[in-house]
Amino acid sequence: MRRMVRGGYAIGALVFAAGFFFSSRLWSQTDMNIKLNPISVAAAQSITQVQLIERQGVQLLLSAGQQLSVLSLSAAGPELAKPVMKMGSIPDRPTWEAVVDKDEAYSVVYTASGSSIAWLELKTANRAEEVQVNRRYPFGVFSAPHFVRGDPAAGESISSISRRSGVTQTVLFSRAPDGGFGANEPIGEPNPLLADARLVRDANGYRLFLLIMVPGTAGKTPARATGNGSRPPGILHCVALDRKLMPVAQPARSLGDELIYEFDVAPLQGERIALFATTPNGALFAAGALDRGVFSKDSWN
Repeated sequence: MRRMVRGGYAIGALVFAAGFFFSSRLWSQTDMNIKLNPISVAAAQSITQVQLIERQGVQLLLSAGQQLSVLSLSAAGPELAKPVMKMGSIPDRPTWEAVVDKDEAYSVVYTASGSSIAWLELKTANRAEEVQVNRRYPFGVFSAPHFVRGDPAAGESISSISRRSGVTQTVLFSRAPDGGFGANEPIGEPNPLLADARLVRDANGYRLFLLIMVPGTAGKTPARATGNGSRPPGILHCVALDRKLMPVAQPARSLGDELIYEFDVAPLQGERIALFATTPNGALFAAGALDRGVFSKDSWN
């Protein structure tokens, strides 16, 4: 499997569900020339989410329900999975993302659900305390938590999708002086079809990548099964933001009309961006500078 590790994130296996990576066969070769190789993992059918991360070499984090474990990958093959932490106290299948903090410990943000609410918790391995990220919004519904890419203070800023009072929008939580997180800051325009988002920091400000579901694809392009349900296809949009998170350009379709299910991005040197996405035909990888939010066709593999 081709992978690119930048700043603790790995393009190629971030937040994609186990059924995609732990298949008994290779993912089919696509016209984007991307081939994914399986990794042998015990009880793979129970895995709900995975993430590659750079910490003392490349490691694979994986979750089965609330339990988060880690595998160290090497040329000799993966070792046995070792437990890292339990995410929350309510039986659930949380969605999560991890980062390596300044102390070389795993910090994990994850979702926790109640009867009609969904909140965000931040927990660091080997530490007892948990921080409720959305403490100022105890009755909100939050999903798709992600650490801000390119942020020099790893783990201090978290983006999420907020659903409140019928409004679906990307929001940003930043660390407050007391160690918790302050009020969320709306970014981008509200959109009821918003499925996922990533915020990337660069020298000029930020880029907000949004996965917007496409009406009318049901029955034409099937949803993809994941460890946490299913994901319908969508179009990837990019919005350039200034340092105050205000838009400075109109949204653009980064991959044109290409339908994708899941994606991840990472900043490269200069203003270049690396992107990995799953598609109805397999997977694609793109790396390069964006022209008004759009990858040139020759940046795709």
